[in-house]
Amino acid sequence: MLNMNLGYTKKMVVVAVVCAFVGCSTHSEDNGMQKEKTEVSNETVGVQTPESLSKIIQRKESELENKGGTNKIQLRLSLIDFYSSYVKLFPNDDRTPEMLFKAGNESINMEDYQAALGFYFRIEKKHQGYLKRPEALYLQGFIYDTYTNELGLAKMKYESLIEAYPSHALSSQAQLSMEHMGMSDEEIIRQFEKQNQ
Repeated sequence: MLNMNLGYTKKMVVVAVVCAFVGCSTHSEDNGMQKEKTEVSNETVGVQTPESLSKIIQRKESELENKGGTNKIQLRLSLIDFYSSYVKLFPNDDRTPEMLFKAGNESINMEDYQAALGFYFRIEKKHQGYLKRPEALYLQGFIYDTYTNELGLAKMKYESLIEAYPSHALSSQAQLSMEHMGMSDEEIIRQFEKQNQ
């Protein structure tokens, strides 16, 4: 009886995710993007296991590597949706932090920095043992520093990285970033020239 209810629950989760994708398109006037959202929904309907969704994601990643132009934009958006679906459907799976990391990277590529911050933050808080957690911390600091100009938050993320992973290569990069925070490119160049005299 419990196995039947678990299977039913998984199906209901998939249906809920599909409904969310179909009903929440922010670009309904763009038929290409709507078509891509529908494709995500249709492909997600049959997904019952992490392995089956991983195969779909791998196929989409291969398509992205082999295409150019506007199709890349649609493929990136589609991949972000697939990564998000994976995280929602399988939050405790070993591949979940990697899906979050990839979603963050694709969000940066799409210049959706707030979404990227959200994905990296989830890694920071919920996946402390994940191998790329230092990168997730660094990328949060970098986004705050470079794209959103929230220097206090950038410094906080850089300091968290340095404290948690003092011997990681990105810790020294984070230290340099804090030293140059708020400086123009010209000021940084002058500082390096002065140090090398």
